[in-house]
Amino acid sequence: MRGAMILFLYVMLLTGCVTRPAPPSGPVAWECTGYVLGEKSLSKEDWERLDAQDKKYHRCFYDVYVDGVLLSQSPLPQHPDIAMAKRNAAEKKQMMEKLAAMKAARSASRFRCKTTRECKKAFALTQIFINTVATRKIQLATDTIIETYGIGSGAGVAIQAVKKPLSGDQEEIAIRVFCNGGDRRESCYDTTLAIYKRFSEYIAKNLQ
Repeated sequence: MRGAMILFLYVMLLTGCVTRPAPPSGPVAWECTGYVLGEKSLSKEDWERLDAQDKKYHRCFYDVYVDGVLLSQSPLPQHPDIAMAKRNAAEKKQMMEKLAAMKAARSASRFRCKTTRECKKAFALTQIFINTVATRKIQLATDTIIETYGIGSGAGVAIQAVKKPLSGDQEEIAIRVFCNGGDRRESCYDTTLAIYKRFSEYIAKNLQ
């Protein structure tokens, strides 16, 4: 009975497309979601109309799942490289986590002030903060906007701050950071994240 089941699965893998179970090495699963014959892409319906001889030469488009992350793969003559799939999944997961952290930090950096006097002081502190952390000099400073020179092609940090009115006397100050890491692009992520995290803390601390 067991031998017949193994033979059945082997025949299915040769002549068709089945969902393969995750191997014992880790939480990796893959399934065939399309077909290729030569250089022609086929739907499942087209593939089913092929004769048995042609079916032997088909290749699958694989969708690979590693730790729940979907990776779309190119046509492969055999099952995907699991080590490569794991690396790709880890990189994709790390990228998504970094994007989420940056989005959260930028949102949390917004500072709300409650009175006209407090808001005026907070925006003055914003200008001091920008002048301290940005590598580009301030080119514009009004009652509602503070802006450094643009980032351009050289390495450095440019910042824009905007103060917008809310209900009553309340206002909100939001900054936007622009970074060019030059030869060290990866450094921009840490630099930008740190500026967003420091901004509201700096304003709140110095308003006291």
